[in-house]
Amino acid sequence: MELEEGETVRYRGPVILRQAGTPGELFLTTRRLVWIRGRIALPFIRKLSEVPLGEIEGWSIEPAPWWIGWRIRWRVRRMLRLRTRAGVLDLIPVYSAKDAADWVEALENVMAEAGATRGAGE
Repeated sequence: MELEEGETVRYRGPVILRQAGTPGELFLTTRRLVWIRGRIALPFIRKLSEVPLGEIEGWSIEPAPWWIGWRIRWRVRRMLRLRTRAGVLDLIPVYSAKDAADWVEALENVMAEAGATRGAGE
């Protein structure tokens, strides 16, 4: 992933993009959220999803669908539901239920720094 001038990565981790149905790497930068498909995926699955911070209208933590592997270490798996101008993205952290809360905290911090707190924590 190529960064723009002055842009830095603030948080990253393995995340399943529910709409693509495959794991990849999610990057939260000072200007955008970028999901890049993992290497092991069917060729027709989209490779990249990108959302500028200004297009994010709100987010919430919700239970992940049962078919994703509902329980990890006896906890219900959680996902980050991101509402944008273009639609909804469901981001499911690969490793733990706590990761969704970590993503929300990182997103809130970056949005506050960018001055785009509209819809935070909905």
